[in-house]
Amino acid sequence: MKSLLLLLALAATALAGPRVKFGGDRYSLAFPEGWKKADAPNEKALVPHQNADASALFAVNLLPVPKDAKPDLEGTAKDLAGQLAKSLGLTDDPDIQEGELDGLPARFVTMVPAKKGDDEAQLGMILVLIEGKTEVVVLQSTITVPAKQATREACLAIITSFKREDVK
Repeated sequence: MKSLLLLLALAATALAGPRVKFGGDRYSLAFPEGWKKADAPNEKALVPHQNADASALFAVNLLPVPKDAKPDLEGTAKDLAGQLAKSLGLTDDPDIQEGELDGLPARFVTMVPAKKGDDEAQLGMILVLIEGKTEVVVLQSTITVPAKQATREACLAIITSFKREDVK
């Protein structure tokens, strides 16, 4: 996980395009040059974008939190990661780490399959769950593994570009 945090710090310096707002303009992300709008991976996905060679897809989901309740980031991360790990055919428990983005509590989840011999490329995911005021913001990056260094850096740059727009 230390390498993920280091990559997050390095990715913050990557060049990005214009900011894209979502969630009623409460949040925004910046996508690197060359990333374009894509088909949504599910009906509730927001701001889906993919890189030029379609080896990475990035989307956002907002999970509402009941009024007067506090989000359970750890539990939500475990549940969501467990569901996605099954769909990816992963047998190892996903790696979940605490952190923050733009001053908000967050959980970082890495799910990367082990490459075995000459197997075809597989899918891996990086999830970031962020505690918003009325929802949990889920940043989801789906990447073909093994991923090119530039693709990994671009996905991490998108994650680190997350900003709250409602606190300006």
